[in-house]
This record gives sequence, structure tokens and C-alpha cells, in this order.
Amino acid sequence: MGAGIPGFRYLPVFGLTTDPHPIWTLFLWEKMRNAYTEFQIEDFIWSKINDLDYLADRGLVLQNGLYFRQYNIPGCGIVDIIGFSVTNLEFNDGSVVRELTIHVYELKRDAIKCADIGQISRYIDCLRYNSDAILKHFGLEGYELVVRGLMIGNGVDRDAMHAKSLVEFLETIYCYEFSPESGVRFNPISAINTHSKKNRVISVSGMTK
Repeated sequence: MGAGIPGFRYLPVFGLTTDPHPIWTLFLWEKMRNAYTEFQIEDFIWSKINDLDYLADRGLVLQNGLYFRQYNIPGCGIVDIIGFSVTNLEFNDGSVVRELTIHVYELKRDAIKCADIGQISRYIDCLRYNSDAILKHFGLEGYELVVRGLMIGNGVDRDAMHAKSLVEFLETIYCYEFSPESGVRFNPISAINTHSKKNRVISVSGMTK
């Protein structure tokens, strides 16, 4: 999309930050030997992108639509996988729902952290900021643009789980796992009760310590 859409605007710069990625955390041999890379997970999903029933059987539910891989959003970054779907609904009371929904999928090899939620938030902000240009590009003027995010990692830390509960556009975080018997599977990670005084954990399925 991006440069191919007339009038596409860069998101305003609110501040410059650098994410710390200590070299020793990136190249620990044990993690490299025992974990999938995010590219391998992405490659697996992409190889089945035209067989959504197969992915659903593996636990990953994707909407029908038009998908792209390594999708460049100018000024914001490259999305791992992005999907576009159009909804036209007419109800008995005469009301009509016409939407272009964009699903942004961000994959991580390790556990999802707050910085990762910030990354996908940047992509979604940029898409929303350019809603008029996007709708015009697809010939869908008069439609509403809806943008949703989904993240996939091998877990999620507790701070990120709290952040997810406050971010309305982030639909689901999936945890991937591998076993010789069943291959790759995806499990939606349950939320924690952030209203409890002690923030009692309802489910720690897929969460890291």
C-alpha cells in the first residue's frame, strides 16, 4: 500500500526512541537452538494462507480476505502479515454497515512485551491516520475503516497482558507451541483480572514466568 496510495501521509513524529536489544539476548545459543524464529512461524502461516480451515484447526482463526506479507507502511515500518476484508450488511430496520477491516498480524519469536504492543500500535495509528486515502484507493469512499491487531509469540509477560486489557484494537494474543506429535499449534492467551485488588491470574496458559 503506502507509496502506491495517492495522498498517503506519514504519521507525525511524537518522539524518537530506541528499543534496547542487548546482543547477548539475541544470540543466546540455547534460545536459538530450541525456539522457532518468527520468520519460520510467519512462513508456516503464509504457506496456508489460502487454507484458513487448516489454520483454524491449528487454533489460528483468520478472517476471509486479501492478504499480503512483509507489507511496507511508509514512515512506520513493515507489517509481517496484513489482511483486508470488506463487510456489507443490511438489516431489517434499514440500517447498513459498510466496513473495510484491516487486520494487522505481528509475530515475535519470544514472549510478547509492552514494546511489541507499542510497535503494532504504531502501525495501526498510521493506518487510521490515512483512512481517507486508503478507502479512496480501494474505491470504498463512504465506508468505515476498522483496524484490528493480533499478535503471535511464544508467551506474553504480565505487564504486556495488562497493557492488552487497555488497548481496544488488540483483539487477541496467540501463543505458538510445537510438539513432534501435533506440529505447530496456536493458543489464544487468556486475560487476567485487572479489576481485582491483587490482580488475580485467571489463566496463565501460554504466559511466561
